[in-house]
Amino acid sequence: MAVGYYPSGAVAPLFSFGWGSPCGQAYSSVTDLLQLVSALMSPGDSGVMHAATSREMLLNLFVNADGVSMIGTPWESAYQAPYVVRSKGGNVDGYSALVSLVPELQLGLTMLWNGGVDEFAWANSSWSVLLPAFVSALSLLQPPVPLPPNISSYVGFYVLGPYTAQVFEKQDVLYLVLPPLFTVELAYLQASDFKIYIPPGAQTCMNGELSAFSDQLVTFGLDQSGLARNISLPGLAWGAYWSR
Repeated sequence: MAVGYYPSGAVAPLFSFGWGSPCGQAYSSVTDLLQLVSALMSPGDSGVMHAATSREMLLNLFVNADGVSMIGTPWESAYQAPYVVRSKGGNVDGYSALVSLVPELQLGLTMLWNGGVDEFAWANSSWSVLLPAFVSALSLLQPPVPLPPNISSYVGFYVLGPYTAQVFEKQDVLYLVLPPLFTVELAYLQASDFKIYIPPGAQTCMNGELSAFSDQLVTFGLDQSGLARNISLPGLAWGAYWSR
């Protein structure tokens, strides 16, 4: 076991906290902490806990007044666009530890240090380097969103009372604008059917709302020539049709 040090460089002696000892006076390695992180992010694979337990444990319960940092049980989290990084640090004389994870990317960091350190500043600086690199690499691995063979048949404006929806194509992506709800990408399924596609990383402060729309069916009513005449979203607005 590494010797612990005070900021002055003096050796920090080992001593017992009695009943208040962290983890019952047990000592963990980086590997132990990584196994814990893995169990939290992939509960079905670890066999340690149920998925519902993991979701409850990773939940943030309170957003602080700065609008960036959050508190859970036991997490001290921070928003690093577009993800929430969950961290938990610990310190005793001469030693510091950190567990930090981004469940959406299945990424975790652990740190053990034989000295005093601002573990959250370390986590923030580490994720500020790692997150952009991982997100960029993972984005390149994503398959392109499927497009219909005849995009022009769907592009245009569709009206329902005072509301006007628009379908347009930009840089090989088909978009649906539906005021006042959203602007989303459409993934082609078959001639009349698409689904709403939410790209990874697009869910920021509207995470919950956009998640509810993801994969919802969007149906186009086609005439005999294959031209779209109306749009419906049966899972979100049953019986409503935007027409042109």
